Amino acid sequence: MRFKANQEQLEGVVKMLGLMLDSFPAETIEQEVFEEIVNKVFIRLQAKSLQIYCNNNSWAFSLNAIEAKCIHIFCKNTYMDDVNYHYESHQLRKVFNEIDKVYGRIKPKNSPNRGMVTGSPVYRLDSPSR
Repeated sequence: MRFKANQEQLEGVVKMLGLMLDSFPAETIEQEVFEEIVNKVFIRLQAKSLQIYCNNNSWAFSLNAIEAKCIHIFCKNTYMDDVNYHYESHQLRKVFNEIDKVYGRIKPKNSPNRGMVTGSPVYRLDSPSR
């Protein structure tokens, strides 16, 4: 997924991700996996936001499917301080909403076939996007 941003918007996303990563450390192994991937994205975006000159794409950035899904899960399960960091949380919510349009579906495409196997999960992370 590609996100268009100017420098201030990218800095807002980076600041909010950094605050969330610092304020809410992982408590389980599952959370730690998501946190590691989100932290790699954070480091990459932070380096991009610190560029003095922008290239032809301005401060646009891309996330692969795994990174986007991890950001989605991380933001969904972590508190975002809207009061003290209104602009930054708004920028991260815009990114979250774009990811949610692609990966945040409620009902998978192949849901009628789920009843064929007993005990099969309702949702799968590896199922294709909409």
